[in-house]
Amino acid sequence: MRNFRRAALGAALVVLAGLGASLAAQPVQATPPAPASGAAVPAKPITDPYGAARPEAKTVITSAQGLVAAGQWKKAWDSLAAFDAASADPYILALKIQLCLKGYVQTDAHLSFALVDLAAGESLLALREAGDRGNLVDFDPFGAVQAISEATPELPPVLLLALGDYCYDVQALYADKWQVGEEEVCSVALSSYEEAQKGGLATADSLRRQGDLLLRFSRNDEAEASIRASLALEPGNLDTKKSLAVALAQANRLSESLALMDEVVAATKAKDERYGVLMTAARIASMEGMARAETYINKAEQEFPGEPGPALVRHMIALQTQGPAETGQAADRALDLFPESPYVVRSLLTTWLNADKADEALAFLDRNLARQAKDASLAILGFYKALLIAQSRGPEGFAEARAVLASAELKFKAAFPAGDQVFEAIANLRAELADQPAEEAPAGPAAPAAPATP
Repeated sequence: MRNFRRAALGAALVVLAGLGASLAAQPVQATPPAPASGAAVPAKPITDPYGAARPEAKTVITSAQGLVAAGQWKKAWDSLAAFDAASADPYILALKIQLCLKGYVQTDAHLSFALVDLAAGESLLALREAGDRGNLVDFDPFGAVQAISEATPELPPVLLLALGDYCYDVQALYADKWQVGEEEVCSVALSSYEEAQKGGLATADSLRRQGDLLLRFSRNDEAEASIRASLALEPGNLDTKKSLAVALAQANRLSESLALMDEVVAATKAKDERYGVLMTAARIASMEGMARAETYINKAEQEFPGEPGPALVRHMIALQTQGPAETGQAADRALDLFPESPYVVRSLLTTWLNADKADEALAFLDRNLARQAKDASLAILGFYKALLIAQSRGPEGFAEARAVLASAELKFKAAFPAGDQVFEAIANLRAELADQPAEEAPAGPAAPAAPATP
């Protein structure tokens, strides 16, 4: 559960980085797909998405759907793979994609998946959290659909819907760390949903996701219409209400947005879901100022005392809405709560560096090297100060960085056992800081990170 929230926090931080420009996560230099022409909702919706499959394929699909209903995910996959190993049939491929998206217990970058047959009392969520079960099978839906589209230009709506779902999940989980750029993935997701809808196929989920993607491309009116259409199909869906709140906020209808978010916060009971809801509410509320955002951040800190996310979000919002003094205070507060966390220090520095404010980051390190008392905290701060000096000043700062690193190493030796991997990280950084001609000096990454970090 803790790892789940850390992953969710990472996604939230990426979204929040663009708060000053837009509430929705924005693809970098994205070229928006052209708006769909004509009415969004087709006159004759499809009632059986797989109804147009050839008879022999339809028989296999119906059987596989029955296996899925019984929790037999691997048997369902095996039956589809036995019928069409090459994924050449668009309807078989569509169900394969949905099987993997909904039924995996393990995945590697959504390019290979492990499926299992559930025993009585087992759940997919529990197996995913337990990890390490099942054999991964290579399966690249993005490439498979591309291969089919070269031979069959007009894809059936059910395959377009599956491709939209796949691309939406990929961008949510991996952002720009996937094999295809985030801009292209988001564009394919949106165009797939739009084409599926024009072909007569849309669900409450696809309409909500389509709305989320439309927000990314600043097609705000269409986004709100799509999200409201989803809500009309499932009026109590909290995820859809949250999406609508974001759309309203992006349209500067803050009172409506926050009223809706308060409703979602009150109705959300599950811990992991509640965490994300409070973070969304905080970033929306920040548009009215830090005081309003603090309402949700404080609540998140009370309910999730072991999670650094709320404190990091407070710092990010302070950087976007307040001055250096308030931003520094927010960072100090985060460090006071988690004084021995390399993750917190690294995240705070990354936020400053992404805003091109290395001077404020360095001031934070200097200030806390003077005010913190624990050896582990001083060691971590010193390590990152050495790294920041080297990255911001280049070879001219290497001598100072080496001296800072030497002091940090003494603190590490006092706080960590000999042989801890942190000493390998120190040795790697020291090697990088060795005297060398300026033209051969390694260029530091944009954010403070080492080959291995303490």
